[in-house]
Amino acid sequence: MTQLSPGVPTGPGEAVALPEPLVPPSGRPTLVLRVILAVGLVLALAQMLAEPVERPLQDLLDGLRAGDVETVTIARPAPGVEAFGTWPVEWTGDGLPGRASYEISDDGGPASVDEGRLILDAAERSPAPVDVSVRLDFIQAGTTWHLGGFALVAALGWLVLGPQPRLATKWAWFWLAGAAPLLWLAFVVLEPVPLWRRAPAAAGPRRLTGGWAFLLSVTLVPFVGGTLMDLVERVL
Repeated sequence: MTQLSPGVPTGPGEAVALPEPLVPPSGRPTLVLRVILAVGLVLALAQMLAEPVERPLQDLLDGLRAGDVETVTIARPAPGVEAFGTWPVEWTGDGLPGRASYEISDDGGPASVDEGRLILDAAERSPAPVDVSVRLDFIQAGTTWHLGGFALVAALGWLVLGPQPRLATKWAWFWLAGAAPLLWLAFVVLEPVPLWRRAPAAAGPRRLTGGWAFLLSVTLVPFVGGTLMDLVERVL
């Protein structure tokens, strides 16, 4: 009796199929690194949701009329100073915090425009109390450390220097995560083996390639991302 080897023909037209290669789970140091990256990306997402997002000025005016705005922080020119151009305003209330720009063209003539005055008047007439903060000149919020930037750079480093992914190629993850930064979290958690899995995982016959991922990044991913953001705004 002879012992058969995988892939060796056993007879005319017959062969033993080669088993799928297995990808081992991350070792302890690598696992700790991935957990730290995942936590950093989650915190970055929370910071992103807490920061104001660019929205039309009309959203603020409509929110003030409906009583959905809680706070308004608006930049105004100093008294007696001739002002012009666009000025920032931020607000919180129903949905994600918002940021917009309003127009000032105050030359003392009949064509003068001051949308900031419209905002302040709307806040006074709002059916709900509005905490208004007026800052002279432009809003100075100080130095803001964007954790998301550090986390994304670290995740990119893990993509470039880490092991080969199991579900998609490195170029595929690059295009997908570049179009939807939330997918960096999926990459860190799932590749090359899910964080919670301590046994080897089958590599699978095919991986998503960079070309297909690029097409998804310019078609499906932006649509899904926009839909999710609209859902988040409605929920919050």
